[in-house]
Amino acid sequence: MVDVVAFGTLARPDAVGRHDVEQVTVRSSALAISILTFGATLHTVEAPDRDGRREQVVLSLPTADDHQDRARNAYLGATCGRWANRIAGSRYEVDGRPVIVEANDGDAHLHGGPDGFSWRVWDLVSATTGDDGGTVVLGLHSPHGDQGHPGALDVTATYELHGHALRITYEAVADATTACSITNHAYWNLAGPSRWGDDGAIGDHELRVPSERVQPADDRSLPVGPLTAVDGTGLDLRHARPLAEVLDEVPRGLDHSYAVADDPEPTATGSGLPLAAELHHPTSGRTVTVSTDQPAIHVYTGNRLGAPFGRRAGVCLEAQRFPDAPNRPALGPALLHPGERYHATTELTFGAR
Repeated sequence: MVDVVAFGTLARPDAVGRHDVEQVTVRSSALAISILTFGATLHTVEAPDRDGRREQVVLSLPTADDHQDRARNAYLGATCGRWANRIAGSRYEVDGRPVIVEANDGDAHLHGGPDGFSWRVWDLVSATTGDDGGTVVLGLHSPHGDQGHPGALDVTATYELHGHALRITYEAVADATTACSITNHAYWNLAGPSRWGDDGAIGDHELRVPSERVQPADDRSLPVGPLTAVDGTGLDLRHARPLAEVLDEVPRGLDHSYAVADDPEPTATGSGLPLAAELHHPTSGRTVTVSTDQPAIHVYTGNRLGAPFGRRAGVCLEAQRFPDAPNRPALGPALLHPGERYHATTELTFGAR
């Protein structure tokens, strides 16, 4: 079942003058989710515990104006682009020519810049009921020069719910060569809203990332050097570990990109996508697995979260291209060329044990 309702009106228009925000709710036999047109945001996910009790498991805010308040909204569930994560020095090159993009994290370009995709009202292209769920398609036009990036970009975000699985697909085409990496920035807390205000609330969650390589980062979360082995480090998540234990060993917190395994283990979901991460909450039994066709899974432990949420009250599992890849060719693709189609798919599968 799919419902579309008005969510609210922004006190200030977005970068292209839009005010009105809609909410689309999709239900399956197992889950209920809602999507906002502001930021193409995954607003709510209600998932059952081992006894079948549903709770909201992504951090969220109640009003449109709350979402526009950057002191309160740390990209909660938002679609981040045109470039997710960081570009060091807010510059890269296309065909030997420098591209200077807008800085919004010191001198770095973060999640598409100060008015990136997260802060725009997207078009609701379609909302259709399907077999045990439904599909929501949102669209956005990003003009040439948007946040400094070259070329016009047309983007779609598709949320497809079926039973226990939510598939998120991003597609884009450009009329000039540009950096492109798009991700969803949901903060997961499988314990439910009663823990959202607690510092360190994700400490009792267990996280497994079956990756042997991680991108080192400095104290500004900017990547440094090539990918390195996780073996023998506090960043080793190949076996499920309580996040409290991990954060004891990495006091600055996780804000690191892991390579999705070159020889991935098979997933129980049958999605055909490599397994990137598994998050489990032993008390409730809730589990979410993340499978993706993207080269990296970025783990962020909410180190800079603030009111109304506790610090480290949620953990992000962002499927994307590697941070600063436009300046680091060894990290894989970063540029989208005319005539190509950017495509990124991530599947979230919910269960309990």
